[in-house]
Amino acid sequence: MRLSLFDYEERFELARSVHAVSGDGSTIVGDGNPVGSTRTNHTPFRWTAESGLVDLEALSGGTVTVWAKGVSSDGSVIVGSGPVGDISEAVRWDPVNGTIALGHLGGPVQDQGSLAFAVNSDGSVIVGSSSSPKGGEAFRWTAETGMVGLGAFPNPFFGSRATDVSRDGTVVVGWSDIENDDGSGDNYPKAFRWTEEEGMVRISELYRSEATAVSGDGNIVIGASREGGFIWIEGLGSQLFVDYLISNFDFGFDLTGWKLAPNGISDDGTKIVGRGTDPNGNGEREPFLIDLAPQDPPAITTSPIEATVNTAGSTTLSVEASGEELTYQWQLNGVEIPGATESTYTIPSAQRYHGGDYVAIVANGGGSVASASASVTVAPPPSSDARLTNLSTRAMALSGNDVLIPGFVISGTGTKSLLIRAVGATLRKDPFNIATALEDPTMTLKQWDGSTFVDLASNDNWDTNANLTEIEAVSGAVGAFALSDSRDSVLLADLGEGQYTVIAGGVGDLTGVAIVELYDADDAGSGTVLANISNRGFVGTGASIMIPGISVSSEGPK
Repeated sequence: MRLSLFDYEERFELARSVHAVSGDGSTIVGDGNPVGSTRTNHTPFRWTAESGLVDLEALSGGTVTVWAKGVSSDGSVIVGSGPVGDISEAVRWDPVNGTIALGHLGGPVQDQGSLAFAVNSDGSVIVGSSSSPKGGEAFRWTAETGMVGLGAFPNPFFGSRATDVSRDGTVVVGWSDIENDDGSGDNYPKAFRWTEEEGMVRISELYRSEATAVSGDGNIVIGASREGGFIWIEGLGSQLFVDYLISNFDFGFDLTGWKLAPNGISDDGTKIVGRGTDPNGNGEREPFLIDLAPQDPPAITTSPIEATVNTAGSTTLSVEASGEELTYQWQLNGVEIPGATESTYTIPSAQRYHGGDYVAIVANGGGSVASASASVTVAPPPSSDARLTNLSTRAMALSGNDVLIPGFVISGTGTKSLLIRAVGATLRKDPFNIATALEDPTMTLKQWDGSTFVDLASNDNWDTNANLTEIEAVSGAVGAFALSDSRDSVLLADLGEGQYTVIAGGVGDLTGVAIVELYDADDAGSGTVLANISNRGFVGTGASIMIPGISVSSEGPK
């Protein structure tokens, strides 16, 4: 992590790093080299909003820590290590007393030294690692007791290190070496949790496990291992961190296969930071912050209100709720409405089946709550003379059995004037420019005679029709778009009651996108109506899907 956010690069360069932040967030500590310095070791710094970035050498008159590793909750105490004579020792710094060396636990002269890694909430308890007559040893320091070694797991290769301490200083975590049980004589670390009552207790059996942080109350410990990060919880024991998350939380995506290495935890144990490796990525590690705090459940502040809407009219229901990360699901008569997952739900064209009781379910990680029910009444449509005036189908016209076949039924007395068009060639030109359109459509109109469909009329090129002048006049009257290519097909026919079908394909088995259209050319009040319409054709994907369309006259709803 770099501290460029605090103008760090204007003051320091080389080996820039941040090691700790105070519990109240007011103080950040780390180390680097001042700009222009010829020193090869590091200068520790302390940052606050009031003072900005200040190196501790200036604050303590030249006696400084070389490494600033930990800071108390209020930011007043910083711990790390610094030069004492010819060795480096754990030190404690505060603005009143400056830098105080904490000593070491002895050991061979050439190995003597110590390093502080963490400090408790009020700065009274410091933990770290020191030389000792037996080897590197975890220690706990207070002003009353001085530096006290915490021992190590039984092992010919004695070694331990304390990495963090609880808020009140009574729980210390870290790692201690044990001997490999494969007979090789090698040793490797195992995570521990230490209290004065129980001493040093192993809390993970994972290979090469190290405890890195502890919650404020000492009841949650996190750490790393060769097998992945782990979490230890008082009363529950230890397990892989990713397994713990998968078993107890739903983050909305699959964590299976992830390797998560937690290395920091908030005092209340709800926020954990670290790095993770995505099994589907390229092996790069990604930083993470996981918030395990339970969310407050949502609360409805405004429920939807009842509404009455005319048939084919529009209405919108809405709900308001307080809470974080809210999701919505609308229900009609207790059944979820597919896709209705926003705070509002709009009925764009109300039908009889839209009538009923609507409820919004609002949820988040803390729970769910239902709004009050809102009744929607769909008023029946008034009587009208509205009729279907147009049917169109856009689809891929193939050959053989896969030509495009619209069908329709005429009922009533008298005849109905219909304009029927099969359009493809015009679609290849401006403004449509559909390159895959049917280049030369042809069509045949058929009628059911009780036993089979018989041919009534057919057309290839529309300008060859005997009633061309009438076709042009009717086309303009019904609002049909102009045809710019004579290869399209058109029929204008007066048809009596019965069942009809149109066979639309390509000349010489040509294929392509085509539009087949039926226009009711009668005036309102005709004794016949289009009672049924249907489409049969090839349904593909992309540009080859089938798109029917209808038009309703303006006399009222249909």
